[in-house]
Amino acid sequence: MRTGIIGISALALLVTPAGAAGISATSQVPAILAAALTDLPPGPNPNASDPNCADQVIAPQTDAGRMVASRGWAVTSETALGGLQLVSFAGSFTPGTSGSCAVAQGNVGVFAGNQLHALLYTANPTDTLIGALRPLEGGNVRLWGGDYLRAPVADLAAGDGTLTVTPLAAAETLCSGAVSVPNVYGQPITEARTALIAAGWQPLPQPREEFGQQADLFDLGITEAVSCSGTGFAYCAYAYAANGAELSLVTAGELYDGAIPSVTSYAATCL
Repeated sequence: MRTGIIGISALALLVTPAGAAGISATSQVPAILAAALTDLPPGPNPNASDPNCADQVIAPQTDAGRMVASRGWAVTSETALGGLQLVSFAGSFTPGTSGSCAVAQGNVGVFAGNQLHALLYTANPTDTLIGALRPLEGGNVRLWGGDYLRAPVADLAAGDGTLTVTPLAAAETLCSGAVSVPNVYGQPITEARTALIAAGWQPLPQPREEFGQQADLFDLGITEAVSCSGTGFAYCAYAYAANGAELSLVTAGELYDGAIPSVTSYAATCL
């Protein structure tokens, strides 16, 4: 017997090692748990109407997603993977500063059609480890967390009816395999740019601003910093190019007393 599954601490569900009717889910990431589940309990009907949180919820487009929503959960993403339908959903949304929103009580349902077979969840229903799913080039799916400052948590792969949660891949291919981006999430920009350069990405020098964090980064030799926000999470953007593609990378955090901004996200433009 486990309690606290899918975000309701008073709810006790009898779960078995994930697997039913030939469909199973396993996790190689200790913080993400997997269990067999065929009946989704009622959700807390979360309020995500705050402007900071409204864009974290989607109108479901699949039968599975509509079933989840009808049970009182907010659907955050839907995607197909290896013949399975995945639906991420949550039970709590808390607005924060600088347009941010924390998504808690998150889960991922593993469906065949609209029939639930397994669930990905966390031991602590109040944490923000499960936010939304984003497809990766090559067929896998990346699971992003739901904290105020988003970060990827794990990758999902599927085959023969089995969903496997794995640690983040060492690199992500983009632009139909033309370029590869090493896993630089959470790394200080000084380390991340070294890894990017080693992977073939060339920094694109930018004009130095008169003052501010962009100028400070420029003075450290990080001349590819495009601009920096002076408030909130202190985001900075950086530009790189490789193999006919451009990479826009984003860090958060201030540059002071030895602290270095760390990578939160990136996006490629395939030229």
